[in-house]
Amino acid sequence: MFAKLYAKSHVRADRWYKLGRMILYGALEDETSFQNVCRFVQYEDYTLRLMQDMTLPVPAPYGIVEITPEREYLIVMEFFDGAVEISEAQVDDGIIDEGQLLVRKLWEAGLAHRDIKPGNLMVRAGRVLLVDAFFVQVRPSPWRQAVDLGNTMLVLAVGSDPERVYQRACGTSPRRRSPRRSRRPGRR
Repeated sequence: MFAKLYAKSHVRADRWYKLGRMILYGALEDETSFQNVCRFVQYEDYTLRLMQDMTLPVPAPYGIVEITPEREYLIVMEFFDGAVEISEAQVDDGIIDEGQLLVRKLWEAGLAHRDIKPGNLMVRAGRVLLVDAFFVQVRPSPWRQAVDLGNTMLVLAVGSDPERVYQRACGTSPRRRSPRRSRRPGRR
């Protein structure tokens, strides 16, 4: 089992982060801050359960433990025994395909993770696993989904070769001609 502690300080940090982002970039999305820590932890529990229902490779949630009412809560979930962060794994074609398939599954489920980074992608036995479902968005904009794809491709490229990741995403091998060039008029 794995447990994550949420405290009242997380609510304050979330408010300041969203306010600062709005001042810097304007209102990018129609997000609102969480008003209390209980809602914070309930939301992650909900998103984990939703992602489990959609058969996405996320830890199974086991429930919420109230430590101090309205101040501290634990969310208890499955621990991915034997998994390593993707930055510590050998990123081969199978892992690249798994990572891109994970984004496709998120899209098909109508979800965006919104926090794809090396620390949130784990690898175990050739499978890519997703952790930290707190920022998941239901019915995201196409822009938000594209950010997930871009972040996934960057993480995969850091662990392998950027050209290889791009070619796998295009459905071609690095040895074959790029689909863009082969479709130009006058080229064969």
